[in-house]
Order: sequence, then C-alpha cells, then structure tokens
Amino acid sequence: MLMRILHTADWHLGIKLHKKDLSEDHNLFFDWLIKLIKDRKIDVLLISGDIFDQANPTNETRQLYYSFLKQLILLKCKVIITGGNHDSPGILNAPKEILKMLEVHVIGNVPENIEKEIVEIKDIAENVAVAICAVPYLRDSDIRVATEGESYETRIEQTRLGIKKHYEKIAELCMKYEKNVPIIFMGHLFAAGASISESEREIQIGNLADFNASDFPKTFSYLALGHIHRPQKIAENDFIRYSGSPIPLSFSEKEDKKMVIEIETKDDNTLSLTEHFTPSCRILKKFAGSLEQISKEVKFFKNG
Repeated sequence: MLMRILHTADWHLGIKLHKKDLSEDHNLFFDWLIKLIKDRKIDVLLISGDIFDQANPTNETRQLYYSFLKQLILLKCKVIITGGNHDSPGILNAPKEILKMLEVHVIGNVPENIEKEIVEIKDIAENVAVAICAVPYLRDSDIRVATEGESYETRIEQTRLGIKKHYEKIAELCMKYEKNVPIIFMGHLFAAGASISESEREIQIGNLADFNASDFPKTFSYLALGHIHRPQKIAENDFIRYSGSPIPLSFSEKEDKKMVIEIETKDDNTLSLTEHFTPSCRILKKFAGSLEQISKEVKFFKNG
C-alpha cells in the first residue's frame, strides 16, 4: 500500500520574536498545513519535537495545539509526536492515552519499554505498511550513567555512544519486519555538520556531542530530524533531513525557505520526497545606519 507521510518539526508554539507574538504566523501555517494534508491525502504527520517553546506553555498556546489536532482527527490523518528539548514530557504525555484512541501517538520522553517508541502504520488488510521509530529528545539520564570524577571529554564520548546505542536497540527491534516495510526514524538532536541559526538552544553538552550521520542505523529508509531550524540535508544524504521550523524564529532565518517534507512510499520499497514551502505572513528585514537613515529606509519600505 502506498503511503504519504509528512515531516515537520520545531513549531515552538508560544514563542515571541523581539516581544512580538507569533501566534498569527502559526495560525496561518496551520491553515495551510490542514489544506495540504487534505489536498495531498496525507496518511501520517510526523512532528519531530519542540512543539512548544516553553516547558510550561500558556493556556492560549495549549489551545492552539489542541485546536490543530482536532482538525487532523476529522481528516483521519494519523499523528506521531515526539518531545524535543524545549518540551516538558509531562505536558506532552498527560493526554497521551486519550489521544492514542484518536490515532495521535505521543512519545514525550523515553518510555520504560523501548518498544513503545515503535509505531506501526497498517494498511487496510492490517499488515504493517510503515514502521515509525519515534525517538524523542534523549536526555542525559536516558543514555548514560554519570560517573564520579569522569572527564569532560569522557562525558562527551559517553553521550555520543549512548545516543548510538539507543538507535541500535530500536533498529534491532525492527529486524522483525519484512524487507518491503520502510522504516522511518524520528530524532531530536544535533547532527554533525548541521547549519544552525540564532534561535536554537544548545543541547547534549553545548552541541559538542554532535552525532555523525554514519552512526545512525543502516536500516533506516528516512530520518525525520528536529532541533535545527534551517531545513537541510545531513552528509549530503537526501534521506537524512531536518525539516526546519515552519516559520522564521529569528532574523538569522529571514532568507531561509521554510518547508515541510512529504515522504511517499513506492511499491519497490523506495521513497520519493517532495518539499512543500510554507507561506509567510510577514517579511523580516534589518536596517542599519543613523536614525535619520533608518527612518528614511523604514518609510520607503512601508510605502513599498
């Protein structure tokens, strides 16, 4: 069965850009995304972390999130959400059992049983069509045991090794699937070589424990990554992707082409990718010079 899956991440609901509320931008994105899902007949939406900008989002921000999920339920689009470094596992996981009944799967943090990170997408005949390995942001306590007197270099290496082992365990569990079942990994981490902007918060020891593309399991068909806000490939691999944030979150991203990525499965077990560029409801522009020069440029810009 052919499946259409959409990869997005790093929404950062509730964020402000220089004290300017961006809920209008997010609402525009959600309206566009709902239409895209409907028009493209998307089966599954993947959201790779950082749903919220703050661990304790406001009631208004939570309402924005649940309002969007409600619309997806009506479209019968399955959703898989993983927690990011900005997200509170408790906030994300609180309604997970109810949401699961509505085909919204939430993995806010590493579960006690690692098998619960694997979400099977089945076809009409109840056969597994795609396996989604929904790995959330891996906190220090998830991947290593601190040792008294360990060096800074040892801590970095142990963190890298812990991330690698976690993905390898998931890959081993996926050995049960037939070769014609695509396996998609989700992750929220800093990959080596990624181009960052001004709006990411450093993770895993100040990004020093960067994870090499070659260390991911070879069994993946696609890696749906989150954390980096610029859309990009890693190690020049079309199938290791940061979708990036759907809207600019800092002025350093003003030239970025924001997107979501559609993944379509094929009968021969290959995937095809389509980039869908998101709309923008504002133009970010910088002005420099004397007050008089800036005033003139702003006036000229406003008048178009």
